Amino acid sequence: MTKGEGRNLVLQADDDLKDWACYALRGVSRFALGVNVNEKMNRAVIFAELKGAERATFWCKKKKTEHRSNAVTLKMTELMVMLVPPAVPVLQGEPVALRCVVWGGPKLEKAVFYKDKKEIMNSGEGTYTITNATQDDVGNYSCHATYRFSHISAGAAQKEGDSDAQELKVIGGPPAAVISVSTKSLQCSCPRCPADCTSYHWYHTLFNDPQSHRRLSENHQSITVEEEGLYSCQFDCGKGFSRFSDSYSYKGTHTSIYMLF
Repeated sequence: MTKGEGRNLVLQADDDLKDWACYALRGVSRFALGVNVNEKMNRAVIFAELKGAERATFWCKKKKTEHRSNAVTLKMTELMVMLVPPAVPVLQGEPVALRCVVWGGPKLEKAVFYKDKKEIMNSGEGTYTITNATQDDVGNYSCHATYRFSHISAGAAQKEGDSDAQELKVIGGPPAAVISVSTKSLQCSCPRCPADCTSYHWYHTLFNDPQSHRRLSENHQSITVEEEGLYSCQFDCGKGFSRFSDSYSYKGTHTSIYMLF
């Protein structure tokens, strides 16, 4: 992100958030952060800023337990062109999108993407998508953008610029749960999970509020859906969890399963 900016990070957990605390690591110094908890939605917002550091890592932890969130690392740039990678390491086998964006929102005419300083894509699109991430995709990515501020002036001059390089990490992670569909009944399975993974968690997200992700009371392998929205599941293996399944979109009579990028 650019100098002086901040980002709102959202913390969600299956249980109450009152015992969670959040932190920032800037350089070698750790700082406690203020946490704004929305009890009705069971989520909290943390305002993340670099405060003069070139990069900082943010995470949350439940007090007196080993439960913690994923860590999010933010990096500062003073360039006009930015390559926007995922904020967290990519899980192997999952899709990932790298976006080439320009500060100020000009019209992007061309984007050239590079991996380890070698060109990998030249396109009028501003996104480079990896559909199935593997260890071969690990590396430092950057982009070169050609753009015009045509929303300010129709005759705006063409400009070009390079982004900073951003590291993409791919980790193994746990197996993923899978949803299968029969009419309005959903079934959760995990073919690659250990045999002791026998508990199920189901989640629902509203179409108009991606941050409304909430755990349902149902804990059986199958559920019947009534409310419109996105449904996902995961296995509870005692000392860990499977990955979330792909999202199932229920729109009354029309349904579909798709992956979130």
